[in-house]
Amino acid sequence: MKLDEILQRVPWLTKSVFRDLVRKGVLTTSSKGSGKGRGLGSETGTYAENSIEILHSVAQLRDQVRKADLVYAILWEGHEVNYEKLRDRLFDDFHDLNKYLNQMSSLPDDSEAIERAAEYRLPKMKPGKPTQNEVDRREQLMEKEIENLHREFEFVKRIAQRLPIGQYIQMVTNGIEMDGEVTGFFDEWFSKDRWHSVIKATTSDDLRQVHRSILLLKEYMSILMQTNPELYEQFYVVLRLLKKPVFLKIGTFLLLVPAFRGFILGLDDPAKKELWVKTSMEMKDSENLRGGDTL
Repeated sequence: MKLDEILQRVPWLTKSVFRDLVRKGVLTTSSKGSGKGRGLGSETGTYAENSIEILHSVAQLRDQVRKADLVYAILWEGHEVNYEKLRDRLFDDFHDLNKYLNQMSSLPDDSEAIERAAEYRLPKMKPGKPTQNEVDRREQLMEKEIENLHREFEFVKRIAQRLPIGQYIQMVTNGIEMDGEVTGFFDEWFSKDRWHSVIKATTSDDLRQVHRSILLLKEYMSILMQTNPELYEQFYVVLRLLKKPVFLKIGTFLLLVPAFRGFILGLDDPAKKELWVKTSMEMKDSENLRGGDTL
């Protein structure tokens, strides 16, 4: 796909914005290209056939995500990116992430700030005097938002302080049982600063496997949403966190670790997918019989 064709089909796109997206690794050249200069934004170059689809995602994300973080957001949307540029970014972001975590580890649990943030997240009230039902509904939403924000804050603090988070993940998902090896893996890797050596050893092929892993995770979540929407909602806090740039980076770093990536790739098995469907539906039936609460 040529640049002129892309510009014609995406009205908001300019050549300068396009080149910037290429430089940041969001857009890639066609796989038919070759040589060191691939992906450098030549006006005569040929770009990946899914460039239009990626640009639609960029249009939806650009008001929510900094340009510098778009490469992670697009990767977690399920698109392929320029893996060489992503690898370069990982080295820079490793230091920024450590700085962020160190800052977060020293922050107090400021309830007033959390309440202000919760208020900011709620939809604006309609003009005029609200009905009592609207007031009651808003108070319920406010309580729920404050609860979710406290959980988010605690989750971030645990990562920042390198505290065990395996059991905490179970707590925020309303006690969902998780494989002990998986929770132990999270605790081990979040408690030790191993990232730099992992990034250094990462190749473009490893990052292609990271992309495959993300597609598998999205597939499993899609299955869960269809077979057991109530259980899917119980992952609300974790899923919302994972859409934030800092957690997209942490998720990417985790998938760089061969052992964890191998665990995820091992889910690409029809028998395991069938078991996932069966288990989620059985949990739904069990929950309905008990009349259990969800988050």
